[in-house]
Order: sequence, then C-alpha cells, then structure tokens
Amino acid sequence: MTLPIKVIESFPDPAAGKYDENRWYRQHDNAIVIINCQSKNIFYPRHWTPLSVKCAFQGTEHYHFEKHAFGVSDKSFLILNEGSEYRSSIRSETLTHSFSINFTARNITDVYGGIFSHGNRQLDDPFNNYDGSPRFVEKLYPHDGTFPRLPAIRKLVQQKGVDQACLLEQIYFVLGDMILLYNQTSAEIDELKAKKRATREELYKRLYKAKDFMDSCYQADVSLQTLAEISLLNSFYLLRQFKNVFKVTPRQYLIKRRLSKATDLLLTTDLPIDVIRDQVGFSDISSFCKLFKRVYRYPPGIFREKARR
Repeated sequence: MTLPIKVIESFPDPAAGKYDENRWYRQHDNAIVIINCQSKNIFYPRHWTPLSVKCAFQGTEHYHFEKHAFGVSDKSFLILNEGSEYRSSIRSETLTHSFSINFTARNITDVYGGIFSHGNRQLDDPFNNYDGSPRFVEKLYPHDGTFPRLPAIRKLVQQKGVDQACLLEQIYFVLGDMILLYNQTSAEIDELKAKKRATREELYKRLYKAKDFMDSCYQADVSLQTLAEISLLNSFYLLRQFKNVFKVTPRQYLIKRRLSKATDLLLTTDLPIDVIRDQVGFSDISSFCKLFKRVYRYPPGIFREKARR
C-alpha cells in the first residue's frame, strides 16, 4: 500500500477557532504531511509532532521548548523526534514561508531497516518492520548542501498536479540523508572527551542548546549565566567545553553571529545603521562600528556603499 501525501497550504488559526487538535494528530497516523504555508504574526500553543524536518524561508519561525528556543530560517533547519512537544510562532509583519515534512512511523522503519538490516534478511523478508529507529539530536542543522532534496521537494510541492510517486521517492531519499546525518552526528559525539557514550551524547546535546540559543536569540541580552541555565551546565565547565568543541568562547561566537546578521541586513535592506545595531543586539553604536570594522575592514556604512557599487 502506498502511503498518501497530504499537503497543507494554509495554517489553521487557533485564535479564530479553526484549529482542531485531535484532527491534527489523526492526520499524521497514515499519511506523510507536508506543510507549505506563508504566514505572519501567528502563534501555536504547545502541540505534538511526529518525526519531522522544519524549514523556514524569507523569515524566521521560532520553536519553543521550555526555556530553549530554535530560530529556523534560510540558514538552518530543525529535526524533531516523534513525541516532542513544542510551541511555535512567526513574529513578523511580512510573510514567512514555513515548510515542514512530517514522516510516519512506517517511513522510518522502511528506510532505517533498508539501510541497516542484513542483506539476506532484506531478500528473505523485505517487509518485516525494523524497530531500531534512531533518536536524532534535536538541534539546528545548516543548509550547507548536504540536504539537496529538501529544496527539490519544496519545488515539487509548489507545482500543480504534482506526481505523488515522484514526490514519495524524494521523501524517502531525504530520510536516507537523515540517517547519514545521524551517523555523522554520532561520530561528532564520539570525538568528545568522556568515558561513557551516554555522557558524551548528553554533553553534545547541552552544548548545542547553548549554541542554538545564540543562533536563535542573538539579539537578546545573552550572558554566560543564561547559557549555563539553558544548557544545565556549570558556567566554567560550559565555557571550557564550548571552547573545546567550537574553537571559540560563547561570547566570541555570539559576536560573530551578531555581525553576520548585521552584514545580511546591510546588504539586503535600507535600514539605518543604528536600527541594525539594535536589531542584532549591540548596546551602543560605537562598539558595534569598531567590532564591525575590525572584522570586515570597513565601518558598516562604508561596507554597505562598497558592496552596492
């Protein structure tokens, strides 16, 4: 039996009384659900998810878990495991394109079993379910070309009369890419210095909680103590381990992230320099301009002028 693919092209608005939580859950039982919507200034209360890949384009969609938050944008996507619960929001006056693929349990067992089952077993009993599905590290993954089929699926979905068989093939290939990404992440975990595998994995997750928070909330007043509370690590231990893994301190990473966003705004908008300074989280114009010039050779205004010539 071929699993149906359901494409949702408009968000139901819970504030308008159109959101049926039970119906939302049921539609994921036997169908792959693709969300392909454009929205602005929308909020969803806490809800459940199947295994899913969350993307956003032309803006940022925020996913909230207790104290932690992920900002999904053109630069990164988020993987959530089945059973995770989160709140989500788009806080923008302009439309943000939200694109997610929600998989079924059958997808996962098919692909994971096809990769890791012994060849003889696949020949003798190819439709036997494999129950060793992985639990992914829930973090931001960069759009760095390792998932080329995500934009391909997005293009397919936007076509009228899309070939469902072709779409299903691409979705299975994405799941295969996710398994490879899982293995890559597992190898990164094993590079950490801790005797027990469980300790290495937990440390990896907590360090990425700090990193992802800075990527998502760079404009906020982020202190080492704040990051320690989010990652549930001692402040000095976090500082030391973050430097070991990412080769910079949390403060250095935060400054780099803020300056990177500032360059994006300088190149893609006509916002005044002081507005950009405020939006990326610098407290005063002088320190912002000095740091920017140190990294990019020119102060922000001249950098913008040269880039536009």
